[in-house]
Amino acid sequence: MKRPAALLDTSALITSMDTDAMAALPFERLVVSSLTYAELRLGLVTAKDRKSLDHRTARLIDIAQLLGPGLPFDDACAREYERITRAAVDQGQRPRANTMDRMIAASAVAHRMPIITRNSSDLRGLEDLVEVIEL
Repeated sequence: MKRPAALLDTSALITSMDTDAMAALPFERLVVSSLTYAELRLGLVTAKDRKSLDHRTARLIDIAQLLGPGLPFDDACAREYERITRAAVDQGQRPRANTMDRMIAASAVAHRMPIITRNSSDLRGLEDLVEVIEL
């Protein structure tokens, strides 16, 4: 039985995750944060050549068509971001480390869904606050 929804973080989307791979995940619906779209757009700005830019642009268009609008980062997300960052600092991590990863994780928590990532180490020690699913 599939669970209702999960949030895909940027690392899960920058690789060649196709619709078949997404359909195999045990969730009814996969969503993306508006922050992930911001990171993907940063990738357009930082492309080293035209071929990379074209590839990244096509990937962004495909993702947007498949997943639709991103979840906004609102006040509830900001509160969860504070909790996540406070927990990380309490564990000896730097408050500004992995900022976007923590903000995307905060979006998942605020919307009561797990986060799917390829970089679970970015969220190490936060498993009590956010359900992290490693691809």
